[in-house]
Amino acid sequence: IKKKYGDKVRIIFRQFPLSFHKQAHLAAQASLAAKEQGKFWEMHDKMFANQRALQRADLDKYAAELKLDMKKFKAALDSGKYKAAVDADMKLGGTVAVQGTPTMFLNGKRVANAADPKAIGAMIDAELAK
Repeated sequence: IKKKYGDKVRIIFRQFPLSFHKQAHLAAQASLAAKEQGKFWEMHDKMFANQRALQRADLDKYAAELKLDMKKFKAALDSGKYKAAVDADMKLGGTVAVQGTPTMFLNGKRVANAADPKAIGAMIDAELAK
């Protein structure tokens, strides 16, 4: 989407760790700690590629592989620096009836199939035509 539409779209990623994924909340915090160092998407991709390995040691390993400043990364997770931000995103998701992931909204409208790039593109085209 970003490649096709460039600066015509703005993507906002919100955290919504599902409660049945025991490590999801800490993983969400880890993605924000990586974002602080300019590596959000890289950390996101590593975690999604390794969804069964999201223990703290795994998160530290991924951060090291991404060459993050480990002192800053570990301090962020140890202190819970991003816990409130993740909780706020979860609260926002609750107010708009998010029940699972992925869930996507386009200009406030829920995208019926957030995993279908063609459907998303059609919605974007329709919005841009307005």
